[in-house]
Amino acid sequence: MNLQCFPIRRIYFVCALIALGTVLALSFVLNVANFSVVDKRRYLNLQRFRDTPLDKVLPVTHYITEATGVQDSPRVIYLPQTKEKPDTTSISVSTGKPTQSEKPNALEIPRTSEVPKVNGNFTFDCLPTPFVWCKDRVPTKIRASGSATKKIRIAAMRMPSWVTESDHFNFSYCPYKNCIFDGELITEKTEVVVVDVVELAFTVVMPPRWPHQLYVATAWESPVHMFNSVTDSGQTSEWNSAFNLTMTYRVDADMFSPYGHLLYTPPDPRAKPDYYALAKNKTKTAFWLVSNCDATSHREMYVKEMKKYIDVDIYGACGESCGERCLTDLPRMYKFYLAFENSFCTDYVTEKLFKIYKPELHVIPVVLGKLPYNSYFPKSTFVNTADFPTPEALALHLKDLGSDLTRYSRYLEEKDKYVSHDTGQIGCMLCEYFSTKKIQRKVYNLREWMSVGHCDTKDEVDAVKEVD
Repeated sequence: MNLQCFPIRRIYFVCALIALGTVLALSFVLNVANFSVVDKRRYLNLQRFRDTPLDKVLPVTHYITEATGVQDSPRVIYLPQTKEKPDTTSISVSTGKPTQSEKPNALEIPRTSEVPKVNGNFTFDCLPTPFVWCKDRVPTKIRASGSATKKIRIAAMRMPSWVTESDHFNFSYCPYKNCIFDGELITEKTEVVVVDVVELAFTVVMPPRWPHQLYVATAWESPVHMFNSVTDSGQTSEWNSAFNLTMTYRVDADMFSPYGHLLYTPPDPRAKPDYYALAKNKTKTAFWLVSNCDATSHREMYVKEMKKYIDVDIYGACGESCGERCLTDLPRMYKFYLAFENSFCTDYVTEKLFKIYKPELHVIPVVLGKLPYNSYFPKSTFVNTADFPTPEALALHLKDLGSDLTRYSRYLEEKDKYVSHDTGQIGCMLCEYFSTKKIQRKVYNLREWMSVGHCDTKDEVDAVKEVD
């Protein structure tokens, strides 16, 4: 009896193995197809950012995960803000399947019958840095709101005029909405006190302080133009040791808040301009738009030396008036724009550079400052003065690059992949930081952290070198 059943059992076993193999193969095929769909739709979503005005975007926190090779850490991206629900089907970023999510600011990926390709493949060449957001590498972990419930009361002192409550401390627009802004009112219930230290005098009286409170020092001016007697003078002030956290343009600040970011947004290959034609139509070499004619960086000396070898036209308060056409007409005529900072201070890079990274501005920036630009900004989208020993060497390089229309047009095409965006609301950054971080209480020596050894005031401009 057992011998007769043995062949039947063997047949059952073989059939089971075949069925299991079929299921595994089918699962693999479906996963590959699903990944391809998600990857293509994610690429399509990049194109939506190009037509979104900066005043129509909202900050949403996302996380870089192990898939990108970068440690899981918070970043801020911008999603288009729409008042009406678009006529599209929402795609789940985690599954790639259609959903009917009604969440505001959900990542909406429009369907299309034709998917654009880059060089025949879906490839991306963005490298994330503190200044560069690689939108194509947004992972599956995206959220439109935070889950913290503890109420955090925030007060602010001496904020600059451009930091208003409606624009920067309206937490209803933030991923985390559990914070309360008390303006300048500081009480025992206040947990966070934000102080703008620009022009902070040692004679300013410090408000009553409770042991649990954390003070945050903010500044968006370089130490050269901070006019802070607490950091500039040798006099003793309680303000010098009052701060536990920093929020500045410095990369090493606790809360990195630069003048802007670059969002990787490659244009639709079907709608790209003729970069060679744009380069061919340019008739002048470089222009400089400047209002401070006697900067501590002595940049005007550098430009004066450059003008011995190439044409450099100066506009603004220090040159010819150009009005509204400064950044509309001029980029069409000129090949290069001088984004020279007024002071050489650690990580100090301002809107002079960020404002050039716009789709309609087809001009290459030339940078001068105390920042390792080559490490932080996408290559072949700018020219770095630190790569040349003298202004003459830089000028001759610009002349050579501008004359090679093929090579210069490639710079224009590479730069067009990045679009500048504002950093976002200060209040949103504060609320998320204190809602998600385990704060290790520390005390800064404000003078040493902000001023000592962070600015180069040498007279020889060409002696300023970049250290990578």
